[in-house]
Amino acid sequence: MRKLRQWTSLVVFALVAGIVQAAEEAHWSYAGETGPEHWGELSEAWSLCGQGTQQSPIDVGPAVPARLPPLDFDYRSWAESVVNNGHTVRFDVAPGSILHVGVNRYRLVQFHFHTPSEHRRWGMPAPGELHLVHKAQDGTLAVVGVWLVPGHWSGGTFSSLWGVLPGQEHRRFAVRALRIDPDDLLPTRRDYVYYRGSLTTPPCTEGVEWFVLTEPVEVPSGLLLRLSEIMGANARPVQPLNGRILLRSR
Repeated sequence: MRKLRQWTSLVVFALVAGIVQAAEEAHWSYAGETGPEHWGELSEAWSLCGQGTQQSPIDVGPAVPARLPPLDFDYRSWAESVVNNGHTVRFDVAPGSILHVGVNRYRLVQFHFHTPSEHRRWGMPAPGELHLVHKAQDGTLAVVGVWLVPGHWSGGTFSSLWGVLPGQEHRRFAVRALRIDPDDLLPTRRDYVYYRGSLTTPPCTEGVEWFVLTEPVEVPSGLLLRLSEIMGANARPVQPLNGRILLRSR
């Protein structure tokens, strides 16, 4: 009986390990057989990508005006590293930068880019989108979405990051000299549309607080072109609202 229990334990362990390994090895992309329409089929851990009811991104259309708390950006830290992970260019941020939304407090963890934008506005994408990803102490994620459009040279943070964009996939570089300044990354007006959504990449986890700023930020057209060259088209198609109501700050 003892040998049977040991054999059963080994089988269970092997099955669990196999499931975990399959989830880790599953490959996804933005086109073809591993594209967004198939993400939910590629791994059991990614089932929400196909079956979730509060998925992101969305088309930001009609929104109900509401008395929402302002977004208070207290960014005081530096980017620690930049990586081209094969899906996006991501900057990981040192502790110290905080987003306050009413009584809620979120730490800036990383920011990354999409070309074209993932969120659309009345059906139209912007040339690019910046996602500032924050995390609360209880694990809740809050993402600020910023539409990027070509315009005048912005200087500051955007000009600094241009010179450290990694063209080669799966390469990480230290960039401790890059200070995170919200005045460089965000528009002057901080009006936003709020909704409950998800991560826009596998595993498409739901319960994400989304704050999509309604005013875009102008960045050099060359920066958008360079990001597009490095990342390609890395925007997930918009997802159904499924009865969700968008709220607009006023």
